[in-house]
Amino acid sequence: QTIFYISFPLAFMLSAVAGYLIVRIGFHPLTVMIESTKHISEKNLSERLPTPSSNNEMRTLGMSFNRMIERLESAFQSQRQFIADASHEIRSPLTIISAELEYAKRSLEDGEAKESIQISIDEVDHLKNITNNLLLLAKLDATPTELHVSEFRLDEMVSDCLRKIKHLAASNGNSFEFDSDENVNITGNKDQFNSLINILLDNAVKYSSSGSVIRVRIAVTAGRQIEMTVNNTGSGILPEELPFIFKRFYRSGSLRNEKTGSGLGLAIAQRIVMLHGGEITAVSVPHETTTFTITLPQPPV
Repeated sequence: QTIFYISFPLAFMLSAVAGYLIVRIGFHPLTVMIESTKHISEKNLSERLPTPSSNNEMRTLGMSFNRMIERLESAFQSQRQFIADASHEIRSPLTIISAELEYAKRSLEDGEAKESIQISIDEVDHLKNITNNLLLLAKLDATPTELHVSEFRLDEMVSDCLRKIKHLAASNGNSFEFDSDENVNITGNKDQFNSLINILLDNAVKYSSSGSVIRVRIAVTAGRQIEMTVNNTGSGILPEELPFIFKRFYRSGSLRNEKTGSGLGLAIAQRIVMLHGGEITAVSVPHETTTFTITLPQPPV
């Protein structure tokens, strides 16, 4: 009886431990595959699931999933290539049409005809802007992991962009207030960062109330990260629209008919920030202020 009371619990515990280890070892390949799927997205479809060497159901599942990812990667690459090719082919005819319309406008005497041609020129310019943005997005989507980067002063770049856009802001009665820590060095692609800054500043001017101040600030946080904020006062963004503002071609319903734009600027900005390991967020109070915040890693000293 004593032997039974001792051996039965011990045997039960040993069986439980053995069963746990057997299940854990048996499901380890599946656990590894699950962890790998968490890192696969439309941005890195080149990754594949590790498949066990043994010829069993786990290996079949992994190989089937990898074949599906290969088909998805091929479809994404075809789509990106189509957008790039189409944008490139469309840009040249639009440039020619714009030039011909400008020539026709100068040659006409009829005021109504000139006005009609000017409307056409404005629409062609709008199409050219969309085409250029699509081409830029296609290039960013196809950007390899290794970017052509260099170290530069972010505060100097922002200051230079502000000088170039201040006349556009002044035409709407807006002014800039720029505050920055000294010598904010960053490592990145200068052309892409220049596009990123211009997109944010252009949006701030476009959607600011007349006579308001646009505030731009750059600071290095305690965690050795660079934080850049662009704040403007204006119509703002509705809470239900905030989750969608970085989607391609998305435009706020309340502003769709009031402002010109393609709905691609913020999508480009987000893609550039993501390529540099950063994050971009937006906070807005409707009819008051809107603040875009970019957080980026700082190169080691």
